[in-house]
Amino acid sequence: MNDPISPQQIQQFAAAWYRALDVHAPLDECLSMLTQNDLSMRFPDGDINDRLSFQKWYEPVHHYRNIRLFLASAINGFWSLGTTARSTA
Repeated sequence: MNDPISPQQIQQFAAAWYRALDVHAPLDECLSMLTQNDLSMRFPDGDINDRLSFQKWYEPVHHYRNIRLFLASAINGFWSLGTTARSTA
Protein backbone atom coordinates (compact mmCIF):
# COMPACT_ATOMS: atom_id res chain seq x y z
CA MET A 1 0.00 0.00 0.00
CA ASN A 2 1.23 3.52 -0.76
CA ASP A 3 1.91 6.02 1.99
CA PRO A 4 -0.60 8.87 2.29
CA ILE A 5 0.25 12.06 0.45
CA SER A 6 1.17 14.87 2.80
CA PRO A 7 -0.32 18.37 2.59
CA GLN A 8 3.17 19.65 1.71
CA GLN A 9 3.42 17.21 -1.22
CA ILE A 10 -0.01 18.31 -2.45
CA GLN A 11 1.00 21.96 -2.22
CA GLN A 12 4.28 21.29 -4.08
CA PHE A 13 2.47 19.39 -6.82
CA ALA A 14 -0.19 22.10 -7.21
CA ALA A 15 2.48 24.79 -7.46
CA ALA A 16 4.44 22.79 -10.06
CA TRP A 17 1.27 22.04 -12.06
CA TYR A 18 0.11 25.66 -12.23
CA ARG A 19 3.64 26.84 -12.98
CA ALA A 20 3.83 24.39 -15.91
CA LEU A 21 0.50 25.63 -17.26
CA ASP A 22 1.42 29.27 -16.65
CA VAL A 23 4.73 29.13 -18.53
CA HIS A 24 3.25 26.89 -21.24
CA ALA A 25 5.67 24.08 -20.49
CA PRO A 26 6.31 21.44 -23.15
CA LEU A 27 3.52 18.90 -23.49
CA ASP A 28 5.67 16.03 -22.20
CA GLU A 29 6.33 17.90 -18.96
CA CYS A 30 2.60 18.36 -18.37
CA LEU A 31 1.76 14.80 -19.35
CA SER A 32 4.31 13.49 -16.84
CA MET A 33 2.19 15.05 -14.07
CA LEU A 34 -1.08 13.41 -15.17
CA THR A 35 -2.37 10.04 -14.07
CA GLN A 36 -2.65 7.39 -16.73
CA ASN A 37 -5.95 6.15 -15.27
CA ASP A 38 -9.14 7.86 -14.12
CA LEU A 39 -8.20 11.35 -15.35
CA SER A 40 -11.04 13.84 -14.97
CA MET A 41 -10.67 17.56 -15.67
CA ARG A 42 -13.53 19.92 -16.47
CA PHE A 43 -13.16 23.10 -18.51
CA PRO A 44 -15.79 25.43 -19.97
CA ASP A 45 -14.78 24.25 -23.45
CA GLY A 46 -14.98 20.53 -22.65
CA ASP A 47 -13.99 17.72 -20.35
CA ILE A 48 -10.64 15.95 -20.34
CA ASN A 49 -10.78 12.25 -19.52
CA ASP A 50 -7.45 10.92 -20.78
CA ARG A 51 -4.02 12.06 -21.94
CA LEU A 52 -5.08 12.33 -25.58
CA SER A 53 -7.93 14.71 -24.77
CA PHE A 54 -5.52 16.75 -22.59
CA GLN A 55 -3.08 16.92 -25.50
CA LYS A 56 -5.83 18.13 -27.86
CA TRP A 57 -6.80 20.83 -25.32
CA TYR A 58 -3.23 21.83 -24.46
CA GLU A 59 -1.61 22.09 -27.89
CA PRO A 60 -3.46 25.30 -28.89
CA VAL A 61 -3.08 26.74 -25.36
CA HIS A 62 0.65 26.03 -25.44
CA HIS A 63 1.08 28.39 -28.41
CA TYR A 64 -0.69 31.37 -26.82
CA ARG A 65 2.17 32.82 -24.79
CA ASN A 66 0.19 35.89 -23.69
CA ILE A 67 -2.35 33.84 -21.68
CA ARG A 68 -1.46 33.41 -18.00
CA LEU A 69 -3.06 30.81 -15.74
CA PHE A 70 -3.49 30.98 -11.97
CA LEU A 71 -5.12 29.05 -9.17
CA ALA A 72 -8.30 30.94 -8.39
CA SER A 73 -9.41 28.77 -5.46
CA ALA A 74 -9.07 25.35 -3.90
CA ILE A 75 -12.11 24.28 -1.90
CA ASN A 76 -12.90 20.77 -0.69
CA GLY A 77 -10.49 19.17 -3.16
CA PHE A 78 -11.78 21.11 -6.18
CA TRP A 79 -9.42 23.54 -7.86
CA SER A 80 -10.57 26.53 -9.86
CA LEU A 81 -8.33 27.82 -12.64
CA GLY A 82 -8.33 31.46 -13.68
CA THR A 83 -6.86 33.07 -16.78
CA THR A 84 -5.63 36.48 -17.80
CA ALA A 85 -4.60 37.63 -21.25
CA ARG A 86 -2.23 40.39 -22.23
CA SER A 87 -2.48 42.18 -25.52
CA THR A 88 0.45 41.63 -27.84
CA ALA A 89 -0.34 44.84 -29.74
